[in-house]
Amino acid sequence: MNSIKLDVSELEAPEPLILAIHQLERLPQDGCLHLIHRMAPCKLYDYLTENGFFSETREGERALCEIFICHDSADEVKSHIARRVKDMAPWR
Repeated sequence: MNSIKLDVSELEAPEPLILAIHQLERLPQDGCLHLIHRMAPCKLYDYLTENGFFSETREGERALCEIFICHDSADEVKSHIARRVKDMAPWR
């Protein structure tokens, strides 16, 4: 599995959204984008739904929002994400 970590927690809007979409446009079928943000990126969720992506959002270290994203059809990657987030607190 190809995993990309993107920390946008210190960037101002709309830069986090632009960078995330740029990475998602190039995300391989077996890839996972691990996005670290200071809040849940509401506008990104619309993009994910419209473009066939799956996501899990959790509270990470230092109370940052961590979103794990893959193609909705990538069942193996979704299983990997489920294992990765099982001990993480849900995003509030």
